Amino acid sequence: METRDEVFCKDCKSVNKKGGLNMSKSKTLPRKNLILSILCLLIISQVYIPNISYAGCYYYCGYNHCTSYCQPQCTSYARAKSGICCCQGTGSAVGWYNCEDKKGHTSSTPKSGRVCILSATRNNSYGHAMYVDKSSGEGNGKYSLVMSHANYDWKCSSIETNVKATYYKSVKKLKIKSGVWAGKEFNVTGFITQH
Repeated sequence: METRDEVFCKDCKSVNKKGGLNMSKSKTLPRKNLILSILCLLIISQVYIPNISYAGCYYYCGYNHCTSYCQPQCTSYARAKSGICCCQGTGSAVGWYNCEDKKGHTSSTPKSGRVCILSATRNNSYGHAMYVDKSSGEGNGKYSLVMSHANYDWKCSSIETNVKATYYKSVKKLKIKSGVWAGKEFNVTGFITQH
């Protein structure tokens, strides 16, 4: 017997990239398809609806990824924004970075379109992925960034955009200036580059 999430994921896979329902792949009733299609489209469009479990599907790298975790995770959100599809299945932001680093797809310099990986800590062994929307150098290795990320509260309760931060390349530190983490400072493992 399938669980609710397995049924949701199976039906979510029948939603194509543009959000349209592919009726040929679905074996459920049209009304159920419409409801699931709308839910999947909202999730794909990164719209938050309170009281809906985000365990299920999140669209990136050409198809819906279905997991038992709430979605979007920080890495799935960063992959969807960046289009970087290499090293999938590494399990964490730090794992993704380590895999990309072995392939030569990392840098210590921020740039629009790159993914910033915050280092693991005693309280968070996974690290955290943040998408770099804008980057501008201010000289002496200092950069002003505008970033976005998901699952910053470990509940997948929303996606935060327009996060302003300052990155100091010489010490690999990120100081968050706005948003829920305003005033916090993080060590940065590095940036995953477009390839």
